[in-house]
Amino acid sequence: VLEQLQDDFSFMQSASEPSDTGWRGFFLPFLDENHLSIIQFFLRNEHHHPNHANTKTDNDTVQFLVEINLTTIGQMQIEGRIKNKELYLIIRTRKFLKGPLKQGIERVFVNTLTTSELVGKLTFRVHPQLPPLPIDKLNGSPGIFSARWGGKNNNFNLAITLQQNAF
Repeated sequence: VLEQLQDDFSFMQSASEPSDTGWRGFFLPFLDENHLSIIQFFLRNEHHHPNHANTKTDNDTVQFLVEINLTTIGQMQIEGRIKNKELYLIIRTRKFLKGPLKQGIERVFVNTLTTSELVGKLTFRVHPQLPPLPIDKLNGSPGIFSARWGGKNNNFNLAITLQQNAF
């Protein structure tokens, strides 16, 4: 068990370093209705000024992707892009979001735009299978960090068992 924990922490540390495509991964524990889950957060900065790679300008783009598995709605991805005070969000789920939940997300989005002086667009999409994660090591065999291993009920023991069987 100690060796697995060391491997998990090593993986989390390496995922937080920029990948070949510039993405960095961060993993946060999340308690959802007494089920331990993981929020996977990915971030990438794109610099649009080749002569000054370390200089920040309004033309820089920040992209992010959050993936989580919630007991009430299942697997969800929030993909965002911020550039020139414009925020674009795509909410991806495997099933349609019901009215009150969708309206609540829209309300939070509009309030965020208003208080931060941003403009933007929010889009909801339903996919039978969500797009792959931006760090290749997590695609196909996402390890225990992904709620995909734990099944519909985010079963941590099932995640560990499936990971051990896969390797």
